Amino acid sequence: MAREVELKFEVPTGMLRVLSGRLGRLTREPVKRDKLVSVYFDTAKRTLRDNGLSLRVRRVDGHYTQTIKDSGIQRQEWEEDVTGAEPDRGMARHTTLAPFATKKKWRKLQAVFETVVDRASFPVRCGDSLIEVAVDHGKLKAGHDSRTISEIELELKKGKIADLARLAGRIAVSKRVSFGLRSKAERGYALADEEINDHVGAFPIALDTDSCAADGFRVIGFSCLHHLAANRQAVLNDDPEGVHQMRVGLRRLRAALSLFKPMLEGGGFEKVKKDLKWMSGELAAARDFDVFVAKTIKPMEQDAPSGLKALKSDLDKRRHQGFIRAKRMVKGERYRRIVLNTGLWLTGGDWAVSSDDMRRNLRERGLQDTANTILSERTKKVLKKLKKLEKLDAMGRHKLRIAVKKLRYAVSFFTSLSRQDKAQRRFAGRLKKLQDALGRLNDVYVHRTFARDLIKGKSQLPRGAYALGVVTGVERGAVEPCLAEAAKAGAKLRRLPVF
Repeated sequence: MAREVELKFEVPTGMLRVLSGRLGRLTREPVKRDKLVSVYFDTAKRTLRDNGLSLRVRRVDGHYTQTIKDSGIQRQEWEEDVTGAEPDRGMARHTTLAPFATKKKWRKLQAVFETVVDRASFPVRCGDSLIEVAVDHGKLKAGHDSRTISEIELELKKGKIADLARLAGRIAVSKRVSFGLRSKAERGYALADEEINDHVGAFPIALDTDSCAADGFRVIGFSCLHHLAANRQAVLNDDPEGVHQMRVGLRRLRAALSLFKPMLEGGGFEKVKKDLKWMSGELAAARDFDVFVAKTIKPMEQDAPSGLKALKSDLDKRRHQGFIRAKRMVKGERYRRIVLNTGLWLTGGDWAVSSDDMRRNLRERGLQDTANTILSERTKKVLKKLKKLEKLDAMGRHKLRIAVKKLRYAVSFFTSLSRQDKAQRRFAGRLKKLQDALGRLNDVYVHRTFARDLIKGKSQLPRGAYALGVVTGVERGAVEPCLAEAAKAGAKLRRLPVF
């Protein structure tokens, strides 16, 4: 078994040769050229994929190799020679694929998609590190459909992650180059299942109990970055769920920065925070107006108050403008640069290379201990605020909601570090109920603010103002029940041991 650290960039076909030539001048070794034909296997229900695993058999010059990988920037990989084009069950028994290597389960495996790639690879010395560069050009095929593969991969063979990030920075300066956060396997599945342009949810995060805090943060950070970036096409397709998922990915990443803040603080940290906050703001209108219409206005259409149709029309226009703004953002150069720079910062930013003793100790601290500290401190913070719930104003409840949300994200980030028992599921469930109640309270506040801004400074009430008044009035009636539900969920949460 090997543990690899790699970065990948998607490069327009016309630029691939240019960048390959620039990188090739950094090595004194001959360039190795291969034609790689790789077939990926899974069950019809995509059992391996859903468990964060991939199984492929690759042919190079009539020679076959079986490779098994799990997910993450620091992925576990098992690679062995096999005698033919079919996967070998016996070899899989000694990998994380072992639970799926019984005869009954193995018979369910089938070819799902294949990649046909012309690869040029060569080693590059960067600092004290050895990095393998692979330039891939070819096709991803599933059934009668196909997509172009045009990318550069950098794999750290020996040395420091900071050197890997430095070499990656040379590629990132070229315009139109973007981070390749979706693996060939992920794109292959999406193509085979006709979901290549669909929205993408968060993938489970697999952490090693023996990892240090720095490695754990990278895995979490890249999972969140992947979550937001993988929804770019869905946003361009006006998919409301794509906007929502990109926004959730941003929130998760911003929460991860907050949770690991003592280890991360520095100049680069503030820049990343500012950029991610800007992206969230560009998506806000599309999502907020979409939710307002779907969850508040449409349910009232059967017994519509006067002016509801005009109000809905106004909100639909604002929603449409919000989607235009979101699409403009993901098409723009600033978006591309933010994703690239965030990925490079996660890999080898100032937080990862600082010689400061305190920061180095935080990086090298065991992930398990770091997770316990984060969960304990965040739980205490939430419980302290809950004691004053009845006295909190709208802003105070908003801050409590954010604290609860960050704690929920922390629970989801660290779940793989411990066994899944009933107490943990109960803790996570009560957190969700508390967040839902506080979220509804926040919606009431946001919609009331929207109503005030709509009529502010106008000599005549706009069309639909009466209906908006009815809507916000109905929502105000839900404040007390939501407060009661939040208090109930909070009381139950206080009785549970810390996750």
